[in-house]
Amino acid sequence: MTFDATTQEDSRQTPISSIEDPNRIVRSRLDREDELLMQRTTWLVGSQAFLFTGYAITLNGLCTPPSLPITQAHHQVARLNVLLPWASLMSLLVLYMSMIAGIVTTLRLRQQLRASPDTQATEASKAARLAGLAAPALVPLIFLLTWIAVVWSPG
Repeated sequence: MTFDATTQEDSRQTPISSIEDPNRIVRSRLDREDELLMQRTTWLVGSQAFLFTGYAITLNGLCTPPSLPITQAHHQVARLNVLLPWASLMSLLVLYMSMIAGIVTTLRLRQQLRASPDTQATEASKAARLAGLAAPALVPLIFLLTWIAVVWSPG
């Protein structure tokens, strides 16, 4: 990955290789990717909580006996009961793809930073970095497995 960043100096453009601290741009980009990853994780958990709540409400609606004849509302609740898990699975997969892209970008930026001879040893241990990636990597899988169990459960 290369960066085309330049600075303005006497109306000339200076290539990134001549900037005093070229790793500053990589660190800045790494910080931004970390922020985006945490925002995506928060958005994913919030959206899944919303969809689980909707699903629970539809289940509650299906558990109450419908008045005779079966009303249009009962049919809509039954339809929502089928559609909400699928909508959740699809949104979860899209969000997870963006989170995987963020994790890959973060790993590549860290690799680029480590490869630079100017890098100071200020980054966290590998175990700490992996623990920090646990939520964005594993929380979507937990929701995914839960929704798959809901969709393919018998009855």
